[in-house]
Amino acid sequence: MSTLPEQSQIILHRPVTLNMKTLLIITAFLDGLYAVTLFFAPEKFLEMHGLSVDAATLFTTRLLSPAAISDCLLALFVLNAQSRETLRAVAFKFCVSWGIGGLVILIGKLTLETMSAVAWADVGFAAIFTLIYGAYLFSKPKAA
Repeated sequence: MSTLPEQSQIILHRPVTLNMKTLLIITAFLDGLYAVTLFFAPEKFLEMHGLSVDAATLFTTRLLSPAAISDCLLALFVLNAQSRETLRAVAFKFCVSWGIGGLVILIGKLTLETMSAVAWADVGFAAIFTLIYGAYLFSKPKAA
């Protein structure tokens, strides 16, 4: 027997749908968080990942923040796009960028013994977003 109230059971059985607008908002939030962290607190970012902090890694880390800022802004600018072609192009861009980023983090995690478990979370996020954006690319448009 379940100890959950009837109303909670109904909520748990509802199908979960993730539309493109929600996905873009989540992407903008995560990319914005990465951008702020990479630019304003690269030492903490590197320490969280178990990487050494020196002048070269700080500079390189700060160089990556504009890419995260541009992804965040792109996601925000296309929130209200109606054209399926536009959304497919943006989904392709995010699918490729999350995929390549996840692959780079995975290779770094496997080759650098100093990286912490936080890198595995980043690999997981990248894999999830790559799959979701990829699924959108291959989905059929809904009948109007």
